[in-house]
Amino acid sequence: MTDDEQAVAPNASCPILKISRGEDAASALRSRSVLQSGRLWAAALRDDDEVAQAAYHDFIHDVFTFSNGDTHRGRRKQLNTLVRPEAIDRIRDEIVAPQARSLLSRLATGPHPDGKYRLDLNVLGYRTFLHFTAQFIGFVGVETDEQMQRLAACVFPLSAAIASAFYKERAEIIASAQEAKKRYVEDFYIPARDAARVTLDDLRAGRLSADQVPPSFMHLVVSGGHEDWQDEELAIRDSILLFAASVGSSAQAVVHAVHGLSKWFAEHPEDLAYRTDHDFLMCALQESVRLHSPFSPYVTRVAGHGALIDGDAVELGRMMRIYVPTASRDPELWGADSHEFNPRRPVPEGWHRHGLGFSAGAHQCLGQRVVVGGDGTGGAHVRLLQALYEAGVAPDPDNPPKTVERTPGGDPEEVDVERWMSYPVVLNELPADVPAAPVSAEAGG
Repeated sequence: MTDDEQAVAPNASCPILKISRGEDAASALRSRSVLQSGRLWAAALRDDDEVAQAAYHDFIHDVFTFSNGDTHRGRRKQLNTLVRPEAIDRIRDEIVAPQARSLLSRLATGPHPDGKYRLDLNVLGYRTFLHFTAQFIGFVGVETDEQMQRLAACVFPLSAAIASAFYKERAEIIASAQEAKKRYVEDFYIPARDAARVTLDDLRAGRLSADQVPPSFMHLVVSGGHEDWQDEELAIRDSILLFAASVGSSAQAVVHAVHGLSKWFAEHPEDLAYRTDHDFLMCALQESVRLHSPFSPYVTRVAGHGALIDGDAVELGRMMRIYVPTASRDPELWGADSHEFNPRRPVPEGWHRHGLGFSAGAHQCLGQRVVVGGDGTGGAHVRLLQALYEAGVAPDPDNPPKTVERTPGGDPEEVDVERWMSYPVVLNELPADVPAAPVSAEAGG
């Protein structure tokens, strides 16, 4: 059953309903009558061409995020088992925290003549969360740097494909992503699937116990966690979405937090004393998510039967753009300086500090628990920020960051959310327990 069969077919003859007020956006995202449409997200209705159709069919068609009803609830229920509190603690303390410190030293070069170390924060973020994502999905054969670099090479093309409707050179993006998907499936998905089948046989035969098998997406698939995953192409697309979102969105959130904090510390030097403080960094991270997530100017929805926005009925099938970053900056809720980064911002009653950055309702981002933590006090991302500020991280004054060039929308409701391609930083020191890489070392990957 396709997403368009589960949802109302978008009615292209109706003007697009634009929603940018905070309360209206929250209401729409929480409504069971406001539905997802993969075709709408992929702009396969707007651009009825080969590239748009490939973006839809190869990367978006019926994945759990863009499905509705029972199939969405069923798959989401299974995926929620992977982010239980005990799993979040393991992700934070056994995967991300040690990897952050290790990679910080291995990817940095220096000391340089100015006494500083240098690295690309984008690369560090991607590589750190790649280790988490590899275990989250259940990849095997990713123990060496060379193997991780091959996996890392898939992240950006696949992430860009999912959001390709927002960017220039879409044909090139999709062509690159199709090549990356082929490598991803052959080199990582199929070996992980086969290994998970062996593990499942060992479990059923009593050669392994359940506590010896870490939870993973691949284990859910091979054990029949949901009938939809019997369609292997759909399981592959679901895994790609999990892979791209877990790595790409996590890395972008950390880079935006450092970017915002660099300006904040320059204007509020008294807060430098809190640069490694857990609670302060948790607030900074959530402020970053409020301002920038989901790293696109809007999300799309379709009005189903009985859809209401601000108490008014919406035509069946009417297409919607919910401007999440704009809504999360609503000055009626967040104050006159709502567009500014402020880790000490008062939180409106009834709202989370991260605004709508993780969406809301049935399609709320699975990653909220990973970022915020099982009990709301902090997840894996804060550990990386702490390691960075222990090292004295700051933007590299000699090497400006680069962003992905987005298709100009000309829409006054849009916030132009930067998606970083590179973000060079300098460090004062490296963790003492891990040797530094030589100045000539490759910091890529």
